Amino acid sequence: MDFTECYADTVSRVAAAARSGSRRQLRRLMERGFSVDARDNRGWNALHEASAAGSKECVQEILSAVNCKKGCFSRSRDFVNSLTHEGESACYLAAQRGHLAVLRLLLKAHADINQLTNDLSCPLYAAVDNGHEDVVKLLVGKGADVNRTHTSSCWTCLHQAVYKGHSDMVRVLAQFCNLEALDDHKITALFVAAQYGQSECLEILIKA
Repeated sequence: MDFTECYADTVSRVAAAARSGSRRQLRRLMERGFSVDARDNRGWNALHEASAAGSKECVQEILSAVNCKKGCFSRSRDFVNSLTHEGESACYLAAQRGHLAVLRLLLKAHADINQLTNDLSCPLYAAVDNGHEDVVKLLVGKGADVNRTHTSSCWTCLHQAVYKGHSDMVRVLAQFCNLEALDDHKITALFVAAQYGQSECLEILIKA
């Protein structure tokens, strides 16, 4: 079974409503007893769908229903941090796609800000990779681990921001990151900037 492509016949009605952003339909289905934690072939549930789609209203609806139904803080937190088969949390999916309002809701619901995926990415790294500066600022401000290494190359978020040429992000990250952090080839972010011709990033790091 493919864990990355969604098979339509495996998606629950609740998850489909969450993906479409239909709060009214989602609420109606939940009131009829449909589970928000039914998974498709990728391991996605309704919260994953709503978070990836950027539907703040549906995320609110799901979190409210779970908090009322679970009646236990640890169980609600476990649901918020549930993972797909690729190890992606709702927090990761929202950060990856730049859904700032959704991310705020998830963090308020005790989403794990540093949860790693199967390929060793995390919400902050995903936001950096996709150029979502506001998300990066939020995650850093909330205490995300800026010096953790990711992927098989052991790059930090700063390495990735420099590689992508996200100079504004580099300026933010340089205030918090270990500028001397090395990847698996003993290369710093400064070296990456020089290697890939990211002159603005290079200047920022030299002055940091």
